[in-house]
Amino acid sequence: MTCLFSASRPPDYEVVRQALEAADLDEALAANPHGQLVAPGEELMLPPPQPAPPADGDEGENAAPPELRAAGDGVREEQARLVADRYGYIYDTGKELQVLSPLWVSADGMEVRFVHFRQLRAPANVDGGALQQMLGEVGAVADPDPEAVEHLLAGIPLVEMQTITLMNGEPAQAGEDGRIDYSFDSEVRSGTLQDDGSIDLRERNSAIGVVEGQQLATIYPSTEGTGGRNVRGEDVSAEDGTPVEIAVGANVTAGSGDGGAVTFTSQIAGNVHIKNGQVEVSPVFCVDGDLTYEVGNVEVEGDVEISGTVLAGFSVKAGGDITVGGTVENGVSLTARGDIIVAQAILGEDTQIAAVGSMTARYVQNAHAVVGDDVIIGNYLLNADIRCGGHVTVSDAGGGRSGTIAGGRVLAAEGIDACYVGARSGDKTVIGVDGTPADTVKANQLRVQLKEVDGKVRRLLRTLGITQIDADAMTRLIKATPPSKRASIIAFVKRLQTLLAERATVAAEHEQVQSQIDEQVKASVIEITTEIYGGTEVRFGQRSVAVTVKTPPSAYFFSDEEIRSRALN
Repeated sequence: MTCLFSASRPPDYEVVRQALEAADLDEALAANPHGQLVAPGEELMLPPPQPAPPADGDEGENAAPPELRAAGDGVREEQARLVADRYGYIYDTGKELQVLSPLWVSADGMEVRFVHFRQLRAPANVDGGALQQMLGEVGAVADPDPEAVEHLLAGIPLVEMQTITLMNGEPAQAGEDGRIDYSFDSEVRSGTLQDDGSIDLRERNSAIGVVEGQQLATIYPSTEGTGGRNVRGEDVSAEDGTPVEIAVGANVTAGSGDGGAVTFTSQIAGNVHIKNGQVEVSPVFCVDGDLTYEVGNVEVEGDVEISGTVLAGFSVKAGGDITVGGTVENGVSLTARGDIIVAQAILGEDTQIAAVGSMTARYVQNAHAVVGDDVIIGNYLLNADIRCGGHVTVSDAGGGRSGTIAGGRVLAAEGIDACYVGARSGDKTVIGVDGTPADTVKANQLRVQLKEVDGKVRRLLRTLGITQIDADAMTRLIKATPPSKRASIIAFVKRLQTLLAERATVAAEHEQVQSQIDEQVKASVIEITTEIYGGTEVRFGQRSVAVTVKTPPSAYFFSDEEIRSRALN
């Protein structure tokens, strides 16, 4: 048999096949291969001509007979000839001839394209019957684009490579996400750092005043998606929109709006907050001036705003935020379920600060603070004891040696940023990364609980007269005990079993909390951008390293169970 397409330049068989099977057709077409389109009934391989008999005395040349091909997919054998059985690209595997469909179908079944490669000779034109056959073979049931069909049936130039989009499916339409429109500026800001490191409370919006009956927000519901259909008639699912996860909090009511919307309205005059997935309004206790004996200690469920200074020895407890326009003096106690914002300084070794949220101040000297979220300092931390569950940032807004942590201890769950760390005098300064205050307290409590349980177990073992927990030993002990005393021994054994179960529970909880702490430690970084002085201790969890000499800008992190550092450029 003689292949009609074994000319000096055969088609790029493999490249054509790979392109038609590619997930990304446009990328596959970059190879710009040559193909050859054939029509149904077209002869692809003919019987070879019979060689002439050799002349007398001439044995002739032992020419190899042409390699035969079998009829593959899309090809039939007809009177010792191989004939195309459908329209498409000739493909020679080396053992058989095939005709490949010229249609490319996207992996999601949403698009069908006719692929026209460069041709080695003028291709056979496509007629309507061949097109319908091709579409049926790929399972397409949608109606093809009439203009695309007209273009295809009109014929394509020999040298031009192009694709013709014959049909597209009906794409699914994802539902719209729910949204919430606030009637106030919902961006959380604690205030603006001034050039001197103080906090401009005029620029804050951590507490925004609202009046009774004021509409706070409108929540628009999400919508369901609309399903689609691919070219094969198969349904295509659509994702529904994501609803807004926000709820009414204290002193807020929900009502019905247009189009299924929900409106939030304030029940009281106060400050509006967005906390823990809720919109709430806190009543406000305002002190116009300093907190003195004329006002006394403050304990309220809402926010506290003090325009002046909190004088020495007073305490403020707030169910919301505490805002101080002046200074916090020595011996003051501030406790807030929200944020604490101090425009000036927090002073005194007897001062205690506790905030579930964040703490912001110009500088802190000698005071103690436990903060659930971030700590933002405008100038410096001097001999302060700070524990925070977020990130500690000490700014250089005041110039000079602003951005300094000198003396004391600063531990943050999510890392520390400062310019200078340590004191020139060499006084000890501890900076480090640890778990959140809540996690570290919990871990310590569980360790104490484990120690107590272990003590009870040891005492009970001594009472039973055994040195280790051994089921066989306890069984023997019970059997060896006189019947009159056996009940008490059994009671002791049951108590031991209870203690062991309790220990397993506590140990598992401790392991979980400690794992959280360890993961936090591994994820956090300390960056010192100017200098680190000798006498500084850098801690990550239970590990620490001492900085004994002045060190240039460095970043510290925990990796492979070691504290490591790298230079900051």
